[in-house]
Formats: sequence, C-alpha cells, structure tokens
Amino acid sequence: MLITQFIGFCSDGASCITGQHKGLATLLKSKYTQLHTFHCMAHRLELAVRSSVDTVNAVSHFRMFVDELYKVYSMSPKNQRELNTIAESLSVELLKVQKVFDVCLVFSSFVAVKAVLCNFTALQTHFIECASADSVWPSKEKRKYSGLASKLQL
Repeated sequence: MLITQFIGFCSDGASCITGQHKGLATLLKSKYTQLHTFHCMAHRLELAVRSSVDTVNAVSHFRMFVDELYKVYSMSPKNQRELNTIAESLSVELLKVQKVFDVCLVFSSFVAVKAVLCNFTALQTHFIECASADSVWPSKEKRKYSGLASKLQL
C-alpha cells in the first residue's frame, strides 16, 4: 500500500535520520514534498537537561554518587543481602537503586533520587557498619564505605 498523505515526521535528530544527503527524512522529503520534519520535543528536553547536568557540579557529583551506589549493590549479592537485612530491621521498604541513564536522564534521575531518599536510613546504616573497625572488609573498601556514608551526612 502506497502512502499518499504523509504530512509529518518526527525523530530523535540522529544524523542517520536527518542527514542532508542520505538521511531518512531527506529521502522521505524527496518523495513527499509537503512533508514537515522536526526534532522530537521530548528528546530535545532530554538533551537540554543532560547539557545542564553536565555543567552543574553539584548535580554531576550527585550523579556520580548514584552511579557508585548502583555499582556497590548491583555487583555484590553480599551487599544486597546486608542492605536487605538492615532495611528489614529498620522496617524500611527498599527501592532498587537504578543507574542514571543518558538516554532517559530525567526519568532515571527521578527514580534514582526517589530510591536514595526512601533507602536513606538503610544505606547510611549499611555504609557505617561496613566502614567500622570490626568490619570484615579490607581497609580500601572501608574507606570507600566511609566516604559514601559521609556523602549521605552532608
């Protein structure tokens, strides 16, 4: 079936779509002369937010902190078990700490901030316990947990 009424085309702005010579939008415009192409507004918002985040130090530091939390718990079943045990003892319902993604920055940042806020007490308790002198962790790991605990105290 041949499309005869094609009036609009929205994309994420990738060069393979919007390229002047062989981009999909350019090829479609040559076939459908009335076609209007535009960059998706939601995607433009994501790009603007990402650009802003990259230039604001406090936000960049928070993003690195959340990424470190993600690594601590996503790569260690032991850490996950310990955090779950602490959360149960504190009657805290844990939210999974997610990575902050580049593509869905706004939404993934919201999910990450919400998880840190909901898990705050359990996270802080876990970091303090892991950094304590009687912890089984090597001194390098204890310093890492001590640093994470201090970031939650600021």
